[in-house]
Amino acid sequence: MPKKKGFRALLLAVDTALGIALPLLAGIFLGLYLDKRFLVKPLFLIAGILLGLLTAFNYVYRLLLRHNRP
Repeated sequence: MPKKKGFRALLLAVDTALGIALPLLAGIFLGLYLDKRFLVKPLFLIAGILLGLLTAFNYVYRLLLRHNRP
């Protein structure tokens, strides 16, 4: 039984890490691409970072709510 709890905790940690990293990286790369395309250097990068952070926060919040349900 303790191995199952440890495995579930590891899966939650990996899911949380990916839920933070992937949207943030997607926002950064999308922002860099749009900056190069429209020649407005930091504008879309900043917007992409903010959008990635908001998406990551929303995902982790919903994940933790789902995980802590009785």
